[in-house]
Amino acid sequence: MMKFTKLFIIALGASMSFTACDNMGFLEIKPDNLVLTKDTVTSPEHLQKFMVDAYSSVRSTGFMGGEMFVAQDVLAGDGATLKGEFNWSQILSYSMNLFNEVGRHAWDETYSCINKANFAAFSSTADGILAKADPAVKTQLEADACFIRGLGFFHLVRIFGLPYDETTKDVDQMGIPLRKRGTASMNDAFVTVQRSSVGVTYEQIVSDLKFAAANLPANRTWDCGFATRDIANAVLAKVYFFMGNMEEAEKAAALVIDKYDLDTDPTAKFARASKGTATQEVIFMIPSTGKSNDSWGAIKGMYRTDDPAKGDAQWMASNDLFEQFAADDKRGEIFYMTKDGIHYTTKFDYDNMDCIIMGENELLLIYAEAAAKINLSKAIASLQKIEQRAYGSVKTSNQATAATVIANAQKERRLELALQGERLHEMKRLHMKVKSYDWNSNRLLFQIPDSEQNGNPDIKLN
Repeated sequence: MMKFTKLFIIALGASMSFTACDNMGFLEIKPDNLVLTKDTVTSPEHLQKFMVDAYSSVRSTGFMGGEMFVAQDVLAGDGATLKGEFNWSQILSYSMNLFNEVGRHAWDETYSCINKANFAAFSSTADGILAKADPAVKTQLEADACFIRGLGFFHLVRIFGLPYDETTKDVDQMGIPLRKRGTASMNDAFVTVQRSSVGVTYEQIVSDLKFAAANLPANRTWDCGFATRDIANAVLAKVYFFMGNMEEAEKAAALVIDKYDLDTDPTAKFARASKGTATQEVIFMIPSTGKSNDSWGAIKGMYRTDDPAKGDAQWMASNDLFEQFAADDKRGEIFYMTKDGIHYTTKFDYDNMDCIIMGENELLLIYAEAAAKINLSKAIASLQKIEQRAYGSVKTSNQATAATVIANAQKERRLELALQGERLHEMKRLHMKVKSYDWNSNRLLFQIPDSEQNGNPDIKLN
């Protein structure tokens, strides 16, 4: 793809050249000694190339690439690690500070991705170009940007902000900075944004995803790596779910779940990129096209058990998680192996993997719990699909109560989505203790990293 524009950034003594099509991009946060120049961006086509790069960056290590998913599961106690170096010793002791690289990756890479999307649709450069553009082009760029931004803000607030709850949503500055404009000038680069409350953060996420759901194309080639209104509604359902708004979660999920189905083989969606297996389960992914373009390389590189260059994986399933799989649960046999008393996951044992943002299995479980008190029969049917594949038979009867459906769905969420970064947020949602810490403890949050504090010393810390 043509390299049409460059940024030159000198940050912390390092000189780096960024192009619109490399897996790098605009710097959203101010480092020390920043110098920034750019060539002219003059057309909607130029902006669309930035949006392509933004979508590519969704799979970055600290965003949806999976490093933080592993960290969240280690904090939750479902993941375990033998790594004793600085970053992971902090995570194991719930003492993450501003220098923790796992937290820095999540913050910097997610905001960088958001900034690319914002630049393409919401920046002083984009304003002038899109004012003269075809309105349909303008709307689609804005919808793409809103999807990436909503997904990114949701990712960040779950890592650095308090969980959403009636008791936490109005706590001042315990959400995240809501960066809604892209960096397009030297002045933009030095604008600081302070943290919003959790409630205001979630209001922005919902607003962004609603706009995306209303304005993204209904159909794009499903594996092309660009969002559709289905994934916007699916992520919106998930956001409402973690806000405790089950009525809206049910409505959003209902728009999507009947369009997809579970694969008979639960490994198919993970194996697609490496083995060419067909899948009808993935709602949205950033596809991998080969070993040099490995979209889920971060999480795969940490958990993979069959990499001859690395030997045994340094991250694995905890004993507690492994013991939750019943003898008749096929997932225990398919996705786990035990060696020398250590339980490893084989879920990521592929040469290259798609970065799966959301699948039908997760949406079915969201719907089952959200709809239990709204549409009980359909909630039961959704849960039974998960159970049928996992056990070969259903565990929840057609006469089950709403309370039973909710309890069974919560059990299946842990098992079905194991080691994909969801357990910690589920424990917070259910007000469960994590180790000895309360669900709303700041010890479960990553600290705002040094890269942000350098340019924004007044930001409220965790």
